Amino acid sequence: MDDTDRRILLYLFRDGRISLHRISKVTRIDYSTIKYRFKYLRERGILRGFQLYVNPAFFGLRRVFLLSSESIPRLANMAIEFRCIEGPTLYEFACGSKQELNDLCSKYQNTILECWLPSRIRSEKISRFDYEIIKALNSDPRAPNPVIAKVLKVPTKQVKKHIEFLYSNNYIRVFPDTQIDGSSLPMFTLISMRPLHVRSLLLNNLVWEYRDKKKGFSCAAPMVYRV
Repeated sequence: MDDTDRRILLYLFRDGRISLHRISKVTRIDYSTIKYRFKYLRERGILRGFQLYVNPAFFGLRRVFLLSSESIPRLANMAIEFRCIEGPTLYEFACGSKQELNDLCSKYQNTILECWLPSRIRSEKISRFDYEIIKALNSDPRAPNPVIAKVLKVPTKQVKKHIEFLYSNNYIRVFPDTQIDGSSLPMFTLISMRPLHVRSLLLNNLVWEYRDKKKGFSCAAPMVYRV
């Protein structure tokens, strides 16, 4: 692993659907090199694949973010997990009821350092076609828009518009599934009472965030190379 490999992984964490041509353009590294390194990361098992993240609120579920001082066993309702360089781990859970949420928080109350309960989204904004898009992305998270359009038998522009809508509203994200120990791309989580200020500082290295009016968290990779 060198800086080129880490830069590729960083851009994939920021947008798992970014094309290799786009990575080549923004990094100013020859496309053939990017393509070779991408293949190398896959063959070495450092980049194991890609996973589609769907905001639990998209399906009407309650969301809760927990920052835990100890690892929490992988549960069926665990939506996402960010392990940091050391110390706490950030989790997102999907709960079908308030009671399920209370039970979760009660079970791990001794290890929970922070807890966030995001507001619920307005489901009337979501169309039936959005569900079709998610179904297609679940099969292949990095499927190009023209491929999805062909499967759904609709214009490519329509697919592009809906994916942009889902991304801009934080309904979906595509993340690389990486071998943390072998990737040499450490992550850290920063909690702040000034989340917008932190966002401006970490923007080029930000991979995940949540914020409300009072505080928020940011997950990022350290800027140890030029991006």
